Amino acid sequence: MSDFSEELSNALLQFGKMMTKASVLIEGTIVDVDETAFTCTVKVEVNQNGKAIDSYYYSVPLKVLKGSQASIVEIPSARSNCLILFRHNNIQRPQLFQVDSSDKILIKIGNQTLTIDANGFVFNGGSNDGMVLVNNLVGKLNNLESDNNRLKDLIKSWIPIPNDGGAALKTALSSWYIKSLTPTTKEDIENTNILQ
Repeated sequence: MSDFSEELSNALLQFGKMMTKASVLIEGTIVDVDETAFTCTVKVEVNQNGKAIDSYYYSVPLKVLKGSQASIVEIPSARSNCLILFRHNNIQRPQLFQVDSSDKILIKIGNQTLTIDANGFVFNGGSNDGMVLVNNLVGKLNNLESDNNRLKDLIKSWIPIPNDGGAALKTALSSWYIKSLTPTTKEDIENTNILQ
């Protein structure tokens, strides 16, 4: 009979674990964040014998993948409130579930990475500098094109003084000034896949 009792006890324990799997949520506070390991330290207040005692969970994964970047990772702010849960109801396997404040969000798809923080959006490390402000660039290009076309019109209408070599210069420039520049449009330089 004791074997049956032990088997029943283990079966009920296993059933209880399955029914409450990852359902224990605890409120805490983020103490610090390790962005390299994608982990954080969480402080929780535990009530022992009527006294509030601080307890710490170290190396809590920001996502299930400890030590590597998941496709979307929220980097929490220090001192932000959070919820942690325990995978498979194992107190040795805490997992960050939710935070109320973030310093940044990392989104990785293939070899493309987007970092969003208070300073803005950075694609793939930002080595190509900022995005073009299309309307400003179109205005500057159109001013240059207009000045260039006016210069060509001046050269085209220029009447050289005899015997000063100007006729040869005008002939040499004729292939250049005969072609006018077309004004730039937004569609010529705008990348509509990334909007700001």
